[in-house]
Amino acid sequence: MKRFFSKIFLLSTFFLFSACDAVIDSVVPIELDLQIGKSFLENAKDGKEGMHILKNVVLEKYVKSVADRILKSDQIKYKKEFPYKISILDDDDTINAVCTPGGYIFVYTGLLKLIQNEATLAAILAHEIAHAEKRHSVKQIISSLGIYFTIYIGLTIFLGSDAANLINLGSRIGGEILTLANSRSSEAEADTMSFEYLKSTKYYPGALESFFILIEKKKRKKGKEVRIREL
Repeated sequence: MKRFFSKIFLLSTFFLFSACDAVIDSVVPIELDLQIGKSFLENAKDGKEGMHILKNVVLEKYVKSVADRILKSDQIKYKKEFPYKISILDDDDTINAVCTPGGYIFVYTGLLKLIQNEATLAAILAHEIAHAEKRHSVKQIISSLGIYFTIYIGLTIFLGSDAANLINLGSRIGGEILTLANSRSSEAEADTMSFEYLKSTKYYPGALESFFILIEKKKRKKGKEVRIREL
């Protein structure tokens, strides 16, 4: 028994202090990402967290057509595993887009009404897709939960369990995505990958910059805080 707990301690320590990205990508199943994304979608369908899905098939198809051009990039690893489903959130006051773990993309109507061209939309979608591809939210969740989640993963893997327990956890934390803030390094990586993804499309790879210019203009024009959530 002592040897058992020693192994668990060593494995947990490894998870905590080794390179987080490499560890998560190699041992945490993407089924966790998918379940978190599905849970977020169900919350949106149920109107939780103030979310309301706009039923506009034409608009969904249009945004999906832009995303599909990006998804042709050879640099996108999980294009077959993640659905990259598009949903439009009906909120004109919120300027944001979210791609959950597992590739569920949510675009607010406030964002769609602000941007002035398709290239900017493509750059924002590419940025969000990069967050899913690099598993930024999953890594942030694990970082936030710290040692407890580390030990949980260690036990699951060490005992030879399948992904069921992790998947169940994913369904419980799906609604927390909106409260998580990506680190500066994650945002920088998403910006870089957005540029790389767009190189294989007809869109200008640096179009994301025009979005930030729009945001600054909107802030100055209103003279008060604009409800802009971090991309």
